[in-house]
Amino acid sequence: MRFALKPEILALLDLDRLEVVSGSFVDEIFARSFADILYRIPFKNREESAMIFVLIELKTNSYKFTVKQCIKYVFGVWENALTNVTQDANADGVTKAKKQKLRTFKFPMVLPIVLHSGEKPFTASLQLVDLVETIEGLEAYVPNMRIMLIDLADPQQESKPEDFNLAILFMTLRAVHSKDVVDKLMEIYQTLKPTMHLESSRQEWYDALCYAATSSPYLSRADFTNIKEKTKLEFEGVDNMSPTLL
Repeated sequence: MRFALKPEILALLDLDRLEVVSGSFVDEIFARSFADILYRIPFKNREESAMIFVLIELKTNSYKFTVKQCIKYVFGVWENALTNVTQDANADGVTKAKKQKLRTFKFPMVLPIVLHSGEKPFTASLQLVDLVETIEGLEAYVPNMRIMLIDLADPQQESKPEDFNLAILFMTLRAVHSKDVVDKLMEIYQTLKPTMHLESSRQEWYDALCYAATSSPYLSRADFTNIKEKTKLEFEGVDNMSPTLL
């Protein structure tokens, strides 16, 4: 969030109370169509019900209908929110406060963010109107919504996040889809090396290497074995750990 949102927007959000929406809630909203990650964040200095949902969708290709897919998720969140407040207002013994809450109800803000990590930059449209046949003069009546894009395959978005762990994650995602995966993995290793005395850094290196081994079409078994042999001392204490990246 700190990487994707502008500082003036972040200042309005209480990130200390950020929470990942539970799997059951996501299942209820999206049925068999799952967004990858959904966060719920309260606004600062506003009533507890004032929330922003941040939807993160992971893509490895330029799927043409990504924006339509994200909008489906947004409407799922809205439908769930309206159902909950309506049920509360119509329940037996309901209070006046809950009925008032329905009368003043507004849908929560949902911010769709696409994190793309394919080999080539993301080229699909980021706004719904581009996918809709329009007639001149009626454009204002065409529903529209935009999605935010973090494109790790775009050379113009090469800047690294200030957050160290997020920077390692981005480096890993870029490495997996690069033909120079071995070199890029070793860059990750060199970045982590000064802190390899920490178990958390050894775990991050282990996760990055395992994720590349299972996801990169350019990392051979021999490459994997060679890298692991070069860095074998860093695996002390993490041999039995499972990859947790993503």
